[in-house]
Amino acid sequence: MGAEPARLPCQLCPEPCCPAVKRLPYAGETHPVLFGRLLLGAFPDVEAPGPWPVPRRPFVVEWVVPGEAGACPAFTSEGLCGVHPVRPAACRRFPRTRFGLFHPRCPLGAAVRGEAVAEPRFLHRQAALDAHLLNLSAREGAGAMAAFLGEAAPDRMPLLYNGYWLAAVLLAGVDLQAALAGQEAVLEAYREAGFAELTFLVPDTDFEAGGPVDGCLANLRWLRLRVEEGLAAALRERLRAIGAAPGGAAEAAT
Repeated sequence: MGAEPARLPCQLCPEPCCPAVKRLPYAGETHPVLFGRLLLGAFPDVEAPGPWPVPRRPFVVEWVVPGEAGACPAFTSEGLCGVHPVRPAACRRFPRTRFGLFHPRCPLGAAVRGEAVAEPRFLHRQAALDAHLLNLSAREGAGAMAAFLGEAAPDRMPLLYNGYWLAAVLLAGVDLQAALAGQEAVLEAYREAGFAELTFLVPDTDFEAGGPVDGCLANLRWLRLRVEEGLAAALRERLRAIGAAPGGAAEAAT
């Protein structure tokens, strides 16, 4: 009989990193299982100091866990990750960050190496989009940026499901209908669990933002309707025109 497998360092650690996670950077993950378990949120960027350098961005897209949930929805009652084979890049890399530093939350540091995760091409596409949006905003104002994303007005951008959310999943090559169906299922599950409101940590800050579950569902259904009316097709053409679409100039330069 072989020796009993050694426990992973994370299993010996008292810090509840996996169950307590509240947000994870989106790196272009496409698997429908993730869209059926976690919410993908788009937030306006907020300038705030952090432990590693972060370039200025118009928006931040992250996998988010509402404070009301108490634990990551992918964390099972057996203490395991329910999406482990397709878990987000930030989970595979942990405790290292995208910038090669160790996450300050992890007390084990170098004892947990994390997986080597190649820089996703999605991030280059996103950088091209962000540069275009920032230039648009600087030259013509926030209204021009909103128009590019297909929003009616800068002050009416939904919290979770706005034009930048749609642009991000298009840049990643996500199956859009599967993603929308999965996100609706996540919100329905929160509502069935008795949550009327959901609150989320704003990226790079200690502030919270939130709204009613029914409002988030209405936003999602509104987005689905706009996709059916041609918003996704129009946005794909705009992304292609600025070289941010898959296979565009953003990748040719890398």
